[in-house]
Amino acid sequence: PQKCEHCDAPWNKLIYDEVTMIDNDLRIAGHTDGWVKKPNGDEMLIEIKSIGPGTLRAYAPSLIMDADGDFMKAWGNVKRPFGEHILQGQMYLELMHRMGNPIEKIVFLYELKADQSYKEFVVNRDYELVRHVFDKAQSVIDSVNAGVAPDCNNNPGGTCKQCAPYKED
Repeated sequence: PQKCEHCDAPWNKLIYDEVTMIDNDLRIAGHTDGWVKKPNGDEMLIEIKSIGPGTLRAYAPSLIMDADGDFMKAWGNVKRPFGEHILQGQMYLELMHRMGNPIEKIVFLYELKADQSYKEFVVNRDYELVRHVFDKAQSVIDSVNAGVAPDCNNNPGGTCKQCAPYKED
């Protein structure tokens, strides 16, 4: 924008600032790229992701394989956000709820580094996808408050070299 629509500050005074979300009790925090509040009352978070060959190799290798290694063809076959991004977005939506902002949607904007083409995906809130993360965070906080080591998450109920120093004799 050339100026702020609210205070008329010139463009060179505008500062990009991410939206901070936090649950102090669970010691979980995050930052998203935007929070849109429409005049009709709809609200949504925005998360912008730059996509390159490494992104597809890491998050969707099957797209590269199905496109016979053709990155642009693989980009054309991206039809939904990657699973890791969906989980990140669900974390952000839950943090917003816990902060008293009941936002139900996050929009992912995928921008292709090669040519700046983009794709937009809207994802609805689904707490069940991240409930285990918040439950586990609560169990760690409870363990810390009780002064006991939390259960091992690598080998629950078993033996773990990393946990051995915390075992009581």
